[in-house]
Amino acid sequence: MRLNDRNSDADPWSADAQLVAPGDATASGRDEVIGLLGVFREAFPDLRLEIVQLLGDGTAAAAEGMLTGTHDGVFHTPGGDVPPTGRSVELRWAAVYATDGDTLKSEHLSRATAPPDS
Repeated sequence: MRLNDRNSDADPWSADAQLVAPGDATASGRDEVIGLLGVFREAFPDLRLEIVQLLGDGTAAAAEGMLTGTHDGVFHTPGGDVPPTGRSVELRWAAVYATDGDTLKSEHLSRATAPPDS
């Protein structure tokens, strides 16, 4: 799935959504979550998520996958802006989700080890 193909109005985040990501990155509320994800969409315009495994049980879900993209845009970080490098990235990730029907209530994301064969 290409992240930049998505319309933020169609994003499934609830009004009180929470996102917790590596590096103490947190966002509370739909607008903050979409804003945090937008930082990555801007820095990596061709960003793709591949879900390798998805597990669900009622209102809980867990996923594992690969993130790939090219750093062709400015990456806004708490430590300052990182100009585009043109380098490709590939990261293994895992996340745990809380849902309410088709709405995402929370995502707790972690970066796993280096991808296989790296």
